[in-house]
Amino acid sequence: LELQCSYECAGMKSPEGVAVSRDGGLVGVADYDGNRLWVFRRGGPLLWQREIGLGHGVAFGLDSVYVTSLLDKSVSQFSLDGSVIRRVGGKGWGSSGFLWPTSVFVDDRGVIVSDAHTGKITLLKHDLSEIKSFGGNGPAMGLFNMPYCTIRFQNKYWICDTLKQRILLFTPDTGIEQQFSAAPPDSTASNTDAPAIVRWGYTDISHPVNGVPPQFPKGLVFPDYGGFMQMDPVSGVLRKLNIQVDDSSIWSPKMYTYFTWMRPVKRGDVTLLAI
Repeated sequence: LELQCSYECAGMKSPEGVAVSRDGGLVGVADYDGNRLWVFRRGGPLLWQREIGLGHGVAFGLDSVYVTSLLDKSVSQFSLDGSVIRRVGGKGWGSSGFLWPTSVFVDDRGVIVSDAHTGKITLLKHDLSEIKSFGGNGPAMGLFNMPYCTIRFQNKYWICDTLKQRILLFTPDTGIEQQFSAAPPDSTASNTDAPAIVRWGYTDISHPVNGVPPQFPKGLVFPDYGGFMQMDPVSGVLRKLNIQVDDSSIWSPKMYTYFTWMRPVKRGDVTLLAI
């Protein structure tokens, strides 16, 4: 390996993401602590830079460059000359919201954003309008734990499931096809977990298990990121319900839902779940 070129400029502090344009002529750098997107001529000078709060992921499209902001929880699209085209996102769990959009990937089909803190993989059109999302963080094999990066190849998705220390080959319609990790071989077996389905304000990310682990007492409900988990000992399903929040939600107005405790409360003949 031989060093071919390097890029240094005043103000660059901690480059988190790097990408090359399709024609190979431009290099984009997302700078976390420098709060910038830097675009260089490959092997040459700085062309332009734009302010991006806690920049992290960067990718080039056919005629634009996309960058994620962990400060604004957003994805921005710039023309190749540095003009702002659009910006989408904002702090939130539900549709068009992000908590920690760590990576962005672009191909001829559209844009993919990985959100490490929600575990959501969001599919967008090139104009950043949302198509759908799938996934979620959780303890089951079919769920993720901080998916920091996703790419698409031959209509399948390769997901870097960071804190579960594995790389996943994933198909949204069927779930995990294959898993690669340094874990023992029997933990790399494929499975057919269904993707998340949004209905009635909840994201139902349920996972069938073989037998009910003894550490899950009957009827146990425990809090989780943005929702709660429950083990159903009859069906053997570990169920996760994520609350879809927005600015008018009674659950979390203008805030991210982070459940830390729960307790059943009796009010007459009605049992409420205090959260």
